[in-house]
Order: sequence, then C-alpha cells, then structure tokens
Amino acid sequence: MGADADIELQWSQRYEVGHSRIDQQHAKLFELYNLIAEGFNCGLGHRVVEPALEELIAYTRFHFSEEEALMERLGYTGLAAHRQGHQQLLADVSQLMAEFLDGQPVLLYELLALVRHWLQNHILREDMKLQPLLAEW
Repeated sequence: MGADADIELQWSQRYEVGHSRIDQQHAKLFELYNLIAEGFNCGLGHRVVEPALEELIAYTRFHFSEEEALMERLGYTGLAAHRQGHQQLLADVSQLMAEFLDGQPVLLYELLALVRHWLQNHILREDMKLQPLLAEW
C-alpha cells in the first residue's frame, strides 16, 4: 500500500443491506475500486488502470440493473429516483473516464473520489432504505 492508502475502502458489515446477492455485488464494487486505488497509489499507468476502470463501469452497470430489478420486485416506491441517481453516476463516471482516456487533465484521483463517495454514501443512505422491505420479504 502506498502513502495514499486512505483512499482505499474497507468493506464491512455496516454496508450490508440484507440481501446476499446485492451485498456480494457491493463488496465486488469495493474490490474493483480498491484495485484502481492501488494502481493509483503505485503510480501505474493507463495500461493497467484503464482495464480496471472499464471493468468497474461494466460491473456497476450490471449491479445497477440487478438492484433495480430487486427494487421493482419489492415494490420500492423510490425506484424512479434511485434509478435516476444510478444513471447520473454512470454519466458522471463515463464523462470523467472519457476525459482520462483522451489525455485531458482530469485527475484519476478526481474519478476515484467520485466513486468512493458514491460507494460509501449511496449504499449507506439510499440502498439501506431497502432493509425494511427485505425484512418483510
């Protein structure tokens, strides 16, 4: 681990929403994020970081699809707003990724900060709203 190890995220039970498949997917998102953070800490170049970023984006799309389908099955009334939040994150990350790949002066750290903030706050604030519905399911 590099000097900036504090940008890495530690998966813990506090992020569990109570659905094993969704929790496993969230843990996988943390793992993918940490691979990129480790690459950043070690100063690895585009050749290493780019595939990891692409995998993170692809897996995020898959996860959002799965999570939204679960919300629909549960009759979650906040689905439309939740879906909009997912779409906004993907748009923001895709924009930063495009700038990064185009050699524009976007910092990888900026991209990591966006994803890190999203993982921590979205799961703890938005995804946790599923817990009562999952408990009744």
